[in-house]
Amino acid sequence: MGEQSAVATPWVRRRWVPPVAGALAFLLTLIVGVGTAADWAVRTGEMRTLITSIHESESVMEAFQDAAFDAVEEHRTAGVQDRAKLDDELTALATVANEELQLAGDEVAAQSILPWHRTIGAARDAYLAHNAAWQEYTARVIEDPAELLRDQPLVNSTFEDAQQPLLDAIPQPDLLDLELDVWVIYAPPESPSGEVFSTSLRR
Repeated sequence: MGEQSAVATPWVRRRWVPPVAGALAFLLTLIVGVGTAADWAVRTGEMRTLITSIHESESVMEAFQDAAFDAVEEHRTAGVQDRAKLDDELTALATVANEELQLAGDEVAAQSILPWHRTIGAARDAYLAHNAAWQEYTARVIEDPAELLRDQPLVNSTFEDAQQPLLDAIPQPDLLDLELDVWVIYAPPESPSGEVFSTSLRR
């Protein structure tokens, strides 16, 4: 009896190997799945925050463009004596816009993004270049309101350059329709917003 038990013991131990291995494989798969889902949730949260900040920045640009256009239209038929008044009004509008754009840019730059979420970081940096170009543009308007009538290729190109990085950074599956939010930013506006169409002020 003792010899039979000794011979059977290794087989009994090996009989437990498949269930244990299967349990470990299942546990590993579960851990990986949970980790992937958690990372997706973090990416989605980061991207949603970034898009929200971008909307705020774009709203500043749109408000400035609309207000500047209205001011120019209002003074279009005015005499020479009102030119200084128009310049003062445009300078004031540009000053407010410049300050608000700095705050909006700082908010985008300060957003927390995990180091390995490189596509989101690249999207943020691409948009920051556009915000910075707008800050430079409004600073030039403060110095010379006639800058409104000049083409702004850097502002326009940085806006276009940020589009694909933003689309590439959207986590999949896109359950929050973040891609739609990006397309809203890039939808052709009824009045200029993200891009500067200086020729619109010459009509």
